[in-house]
Amino acid sequence: MGRSPLTETQRFWQKVDKSGECWMWTAGRDEKGYGTFRGGDQKMTKAHQWSYRERVGELPPGTEIDHLCRTRACVRPSHLEAVTHLENVRRALAKNACDEGHPFEVYGGVWCCRICTRRRLNAYQNERRRSAGAVPGGPGSAQRAMTHCKRGHEFTPENTTTNSQGHRWCRECTRIRSAAKRERQRQERP
Repeated sequence: MGRSPLTETQRFWQKVDKSGECWMWTAGRDEKGYGTFRGGDQKMTKAHQWSYRERVGELPPGTEIDHLCRTRACVRPSHLEAVTHLENVRRALAKNACDEGHPFEVYGGVWCCRICTRRRLNAYQNERRRSAGAVPGGPGSAQRAMTHCKRGHEFTPENTTTNSQGHRWCRECTRIRSAAKRERQRQERP
């Protein structure tokens, strides 16, 4: 006899780590760091919005959810409050430094800490390189392990351009792109 499928609520809460002050969403996140959840209607929704609706109720018209803890992946209902967009922006601007004391600024189109964001991005990229089986040894090591470019051209000394960080480019692909660009420009001339 098979197990009965999990309810939507059970599926949601099994993706939440409640071990800290913030209840962190452990499943998928969007590009801004908000958790995403596919509900019973098969539509993607923000995890913090689903949590608020589940535990508190529907959002009043003209409001959005503000994370009182300023942690986008947090879904703890007591850390979420329905406020107007203007109030949400005002609160975000009032906090002018991250938890480590670095100043907030607009970076990548988002009001955030540039130092912490770069640190997280570098850690993510390093982990991707490690999981791809890259040769250890610094910047560009993952690319150095490749023997051919994306289009299948071999990386030979005659067909390779390398920058100071160790990143390589295929000269044949560069020639193809340049020729295509020249052709587009030639066709656009009157």
